[in-house]
Amino acid sequence: MHPDELNLRQAINAAAARSREDRGREALHLRGRLARFLRDAGPERYTEAEAEYDGWTKGLHAYGKTGGGGGRQLSPEDKKLLDQELAECVSEYMDIREHQGEDVEDLMWELLSVSKRVYGPNSKEVADHSDRFGRYLSKKQSYGQAEQLLKKALVMKERSLGRDHPEIAGILRAIGRVLFEVNALKDAGDAFDKALTIDTRHEETPADIIEDMRSLGMVYCRQGHYDKGESMYRKVVDMDKKLKGGEEDPSVITEMNVLAVLLYAQGKMDQEHGRVHSETVACLSWIAETHEKQEHYQDAEPILIEVVELNRQILGDGKPGVADSLTDLGELRRAQGNLAAAEGNHLEALQIRMDAYGENHESVAQSMQLLSLLLQSAGREDEAREYGRKVVSITEIVHNSDGRPSNTRSPGAHAGSAEEHVTGGQARRNHAKVAVEKSLTCLIGR
Repeated sequence: MHPDELNLRQAINAAAARSREDRGREALHLRGRLARFLRDAGPERYTEAEAEYDGWTKGLHAYGKTGGGGGRQLSPEDKKLLDQELAECVSEYMDIREHQGEDVEDLMWELLSVSKRVYGPNSKEVADHSDRFGRYLSKKQSYGQAEQLLKKALVMKERSLGRDHPEIAGILRAIGRVLFEVNALKDAGDAFDKALTIDTRHEETPADIIEDMRSLGMVYCRQGHYDKGESMYRKVVDMDKKLKGGEEDPSVITEMNVLAVLLYAQGKMDQEHGRVHSETVACLSWIAETHEKQEHYQDAEPILIEVVELNRQILGDGKPGVADSLTDLGELRRAQGNLAAAEGNHLEALQIRMDAYGENHESVAQSMQLLSLLLQSAGREDEAREYGRKVVSITEIVHNSDGRPSNTRSPGAHAGSAEEHVTGGQARRNHAKVAVEKSLTCLIGR
């Protein structure tokens, strides 16, 4: 045990041994020092720190109610000092618990209440807490309470900073996200638009401006205004590619997929690339994946069938990219329970990979592994075990040959690409809407 920690614990015990009237305040002060010592020791001691903060908080409450343990009434100045210490204690305790992944809503409301007493209901501290807690409640999907707190924070911040301050844009974005989640799209759009105006005027960081435009584009998407959404997302993609240094960043890829689906929904994909094009395949694959993740298998299957046929035309009938799309179709059908059709897809994919790579290749082992799982589901245990033995043998050969597995998945099915597009019809628009919603979740879920 560290000497400072040992001294603190001994001092706490000594204070507890004194008379009730004298020991309370000193013991609480020492317990606070111990809690902070454990906090500063690092995350590995946060659990111990949490226990001390809990005791410190409860002790401060008890001290305030009993007048220090002696039945005395605390003076207004003593009450204010006690509240200040309580505010610091609760704030630090909340940080520890939040770091541990625990719910802190109870402490959040307590800190807000204490801060109003200490600093005043319209203080900067209360405004900051309202902003932070509103965002926290938004993540918990308590949108009604989140909206109230964020709007109160906005009023207080506008009063102290002015309506054109960059900090106001951040609160407006947070309000817009809450309104977006409850489908108050017009109000959400207004909030995002105001944030964009402020950030653009002050030439804020490109990341903030991109976030504003992305958020406004999401509103247009959900409203079905795909032309406006397309215009906004083109700007987002251009700016974000410059900011991130290219197209490889995950957020840029997602934004490009959104743009692809918006073009798809408006019938512009065929106009720009033609139906038989790799960009079309990538977009359709992404939409199918969206349906799969939502377990809308009947919607995904015809799209994946089309992907297979398009890949045959684009890549050639015996190419690994065709095997990839056949594998995706086979796995979808296995999930549906259509085991016979799934087996046919996986067998064809296996043959293509064996012809392309030879038998001792990781992609061949992957196909065999999927076939083994499928045959187990069908109750064909002997055949499943035979494929399993082959998988083990191939894997050993692959690893012994170069010491590491290879990545053999080819472009095509379920692979995101650059700017991709789509053509008309209500069914197609419905598919596009689902995929756009997936994008919105990816982009706003932070």
